[in-house]
Amino acid sequence: MGCLGVHFAITEDQANALICAPHDEALMALIEEIEKFAFAQPDSALWLAETDRAWDAIHRTLTNGELTWVCGEEPLKWVILGAGPLYGSDDYIVCLLNPQKVEAVADALAKLDEASFRKRYKQQEFPRYQSEKGEEDLDYTWHWFKNLPPFFANATKAGRHVVFTAPQ
Repeated sequence: MGCLGVHFAITEDQANALICAPHDEALMALIEEIEKFAFAQPDSALWLAETDRAWDAIHRTLTNGELTWVCGEEPLKWVILGAGPLYGSDDYIVCLLNPQKVEAVADALAKLDEASFRKRYKQQEFPRYQSEKGEEDLDYTWHWFKNLPPFFANATKAGRHVVFTAPQ
């Protein structure tokens, strides 16, 4: 899965609209609106966190090395793939976390520093990983990961939901 991932901190109304979207096309139209709005904001760093292609390795590092919806332990397994998919097709990933789960993620991420993240990465096997696992990939993964703890902390303070999106 080598596509660009982004987390967005969204309002209750936006989350409800996503949950109630009648079909995938409507859901993706809402995601497009959220993306356009978030990237246009002068304080966008508070409300979105890009993970580029590193989201795959971040998920594997925080779970058991697999890239599945059900691997790993809560709340770290929610960081990337959330509580499960909202989008029904296999060409895009859309996952939503409610504010309670966002807070649990923020608390768990606050306990991870660079040394513990690097240790987790090195300890995991990454079956069917599409990149080459090693120091260069680890540096790249850490670079994109380090924006997630403050992002989740900001989302928690604001009582927001978090939606993760990535094309596949």
